[in-house]
Amino acid sequence: MTADVHQTIEDEFSDYRDGLLDDSARKKVEDHLDGCERCRLAYDEFEQTVSALSDLHKMSAPQNFSSEVTDTIRRRSQGRFFGRKAFGDRIPFEWLAIAALILGLVVYLVIRSSDTGTLKYEGAPKNKPTKKLWDDSWQP
Repeated sequence: MTADVHQTIEDEFSDYRDGLLDDSARKKVEDHLDGCERCRLAYDEFEQTVSALSDLHKMSAPQNFSSEVTDTIRRRSQGRFFGRKAFGDRIPFEWLAIAALILGLVVYLVIRSSDTGTLKYEGAPKNKPTKKLWDDSWQP
């Protein structure tokens, strides 16, 4: 068998042990373990490791653990991780989105309320005299 098949079966060990595999996947793992000495030994080692780890005494973290970790990171990183926050980090995105929508609505209402319906100023006279490049008075 190829190494990929063995690796695939070994990847299923945890789910197989916890009973999370469906019937077909469970049967596939069991059939492979019955016929493959290498994977059976690997599964036995996996079982022993899990059993040894489950026998360890569990301890809870001290009360001030979180603040001590934060202080240590801040001290070692010189403020790069918990330093000053940028503007977008201090204000929720939803508030920024609402402000942008209100600004867009105000601009739209200003445009709609203008006489021209645009932001262009059209107060200059429409029949503006043009400058001639030659003089019509000259006669040969």
